Amino acid sequence: MKKHLHVSALLLMLTTAFYSFGQQRYLDEVFTEVQVTTDVKYGANYSTLPGTPTLIDLFMDVYQPANDDATVCRPVVIVLHTGSFLPPPVNGQCTGTRKDSVIKETCTRFAKRGYIAAAVSYRQGWNAVSTDQDTRTSTLLQAVYRALIDAKTAVRYFRNDANTMGYWNSDPGKVIVGGYGSGGYVALAYGALNKPDEIYLDKFQNANTGEPYVDTLIYGNYDGFGGTIPNNIENYPGLSSEAQMIFNMGGALGDSSWMEAGEAPVVAFHCPSDPFAPYGFGQVIVPTTGDFVVEVSGSYDAVRRANMLGNNDIFANANFNDAYTQRADLVNDGFEGLFPFVVPGQQAGPWDWWDTTCVRHANGLLTNPDMSETKAKSYIDSIMGYLAPRAYAVLSPLGTCNFSAVEESNIQEVTVFPNPADGTFTISGAVTGNNIRNIRMFDVTGRSIFAYSNLNLNKVNIDGTKYAPGIYTVNIDFEKGSATTKVVIK
Repeated sequence: MKKHLHVSALLLMLTTAFYSFGQQRYLDEVFTEVQVTTDVKYGANYSTLPGTPTLIDLFMDVYQPANDDATVCRPVVIVLHTGSFLPPPVNGQCTGTRKDSVIKETCTRFAKRGYIAAAVSYRQGWNAVSTDQDTRTSTLLQAVYRALIDAKTAVRYFRNDANTMGYWNSDPGKVIVGGYGSGGYVALAYGALNKPDEIYLDKFQNANTGEPYVDTLIYGNYDGFGGTIPNNIENYPGLSSEAQMIFNMGGALGDSSWMEAGEAPVVAFHCPSDPFAPYGFGQVIVPTTGDFVVEVSGSYDAVRRANMLGNNDIFANANFNDAYTQRADLVNDGFEGLFPFVVPGQQAGPWDWWDTTCVRHANGLLTNPDMSETKAKSYIDSIMGYLAPRAYAVLSPLGTCNFSAVEESNIQEVTVFPNPADGTFTISGAVTGNNIRNIRMFDVTGRSIFAYSNLNLNKVNIDGTKYAPGIYTVNIDFEKGSATTKVVIK
């Protein structure tokens, strides 16, 4: 759902004033102690990492300011780790989990500013060493898609908690999603991938068969609703996954056409010399083999488009003049929300640091040659210094809960008539103008019976006489949203 952001001149002046002249919650580290709750289960879904699809629990660590009982409407920040969508050391790195030093440090700094910050683990696994490009591309895109669905699940977890137990004292209407490296890909997709057509671009289809690398009728829609077992199960259906702001450190946007006017503002940090994720339009390569995967739009292209569409107007209108903004403005070509880290040589994650006894330590030094905790924290200083006032501007006013987005849903109503059917039956949506794009029907074993794509119809007639009597599951993608229903053929 597209939403335009509006902010008053008074609010912007207050934001700048708070940032410039005093300690202010959400802008500065006003808390000295942070409470961390580890291994919080936020959902479950099917992972391919074991070799065959296996249902696994999904976990996160939640950081919050200690002794903060007075505030009950704290915004939520979802932080996604790097790792090339494989666990260490298989990924050839010393990083790749929610326990990474940079993830813990970032969540701690958000919590000290008064946020709820969640270090989220997401499903990993793809065939990075295949000699077949279609295999590499399809399995990587499916891995990104699974991670995207998991990030959506984590957001809905907090919205569900706000509607029920209220354990985390969070504001379900004020959510930021961000990520490092691979998590940056997921975060950028989170803010822009929200239509079925965006998944079915030519570059996301097998050139030989025309089949999409990510079939929403199998894997569920971009919110994780629909799909088939053992590919996807729904977590917290009916709740919105909307985020109010996106940030990324590295990574890239799957395609610049995904981003449209009215979507969430974007703040991006990137080393232009990153050898794995392009700064502008370019190729994604496998870090361990150097093989090509897919062409994408890096941080420069993503933020340039966010500025062009007006999505980052809230930043430009704020007239930030702090030291971090001044530094970014020297090298970002005037694109508000973009902070390039211009560094010598090829570097991918100067904000990372790790234990030097790691078995992949030498690999990490190839793109972070002077790695150290001191160096990493200086980069995180810049990240938080640039990010915090922009997050404050987007989320203000803070301190009162906003439940306006809680009940918003991408699940659409659908009608099947007649049902049971002994001849032709009709599938139609309940919302005029929201046409059906894709339909797939499955039998009770999960076997695909038929699939229609790119329909653009408000109703579809199906000849039920072609199929054996029984109960079938039907997944439908609309232009906006999706639905799953049952049909009985007599």
